[in-house]
Amino acid sequence: MSKPVAVVGTRERRVPVAGWRVVTRLAAGLGLGLALGACSTIGSGPAGGGVIGSDPVPAPKIALGDRWVYQGLDGESGDPVSLERVVTRVSGDLIQLRQRGLDSRGRPVPGERLRSMSRTTLSLDVPGKVSGQMRYADFPLALGKSWDYRYQLSGRSDSVTTYRVGARVDGLERITVPAGVFDALRIEHLGGWDTPVLVNGVVGALSGKISATFWYAPSVNGWARLDLTLYRPDGSVQTRLQQELVSYQPAKR
Repeated sequence: MSKPVAVVGTRERRVPVAGWRVVTRLAAGLGLGLALGACSTIGSGPAGGGVIGSDPVPAPKIALGDRWVYQGLDGESGDPVSLERVVTRVSGDLIQLRQRGLDSRGRPVPGERLRSMSRTTLSLDVPGKVSGQMRYADFPLALGKSWDYRYQLSGRSDSVTTYRVGARVDGLERITVPAGVFDALRIEHLGGWDTPVLVNGVVGALSGKISATFWYAPSVNGWARLDLTLYRPDGSVQTRLQQELVSYQPAKR
């Protein structure tokens, strides 16, 4: 019997690995860089000093020079990795970030890139995005708020994988990460991916699930932690990522 050959979003015959690798890079971008968003109705202060109130959280207020450092595992190799992101431009809803890797001593390594992000959804640009928007947040945030989003990412040879996700502000939680202890809003994202495949000349589809949790900490103006899991079509785990905040340095206002 012939093995299924992916028509969209794949680099292997059996499962859409290209789609997974794109989402893995997306996940790394999420956890290691979407650390942006201040709130005027929520208390701020040093690590662990933020107090989440009952009012909805408004869209972020970002300043030039704000800096975050995250650590986690590389989505492809599994090696430890640290990234620094610094705000280099703010223009309306658009925020530009300088991203570069750091070595084990916290020193910049050769190579950097500029990335853009939406202020109102914390959507980070991802190579290969064909359509839609990855709405990691939906300000104003409030307990119980939910939203759905859909996007498409391209693989090799103009292939495309479709992702459909539902998100919900699920609760308040105190978490501990290398940067300290933080009160955070927990945002759950649950959804799936699908990609067409060709089996014996007949077009079918492969699909799998995605789950992610973001902990948004007002006292550091962004994510304190991210957990993401990608699943194969048979339900087994393909990739599990965790990214945590190491340090946060706001620019002088």
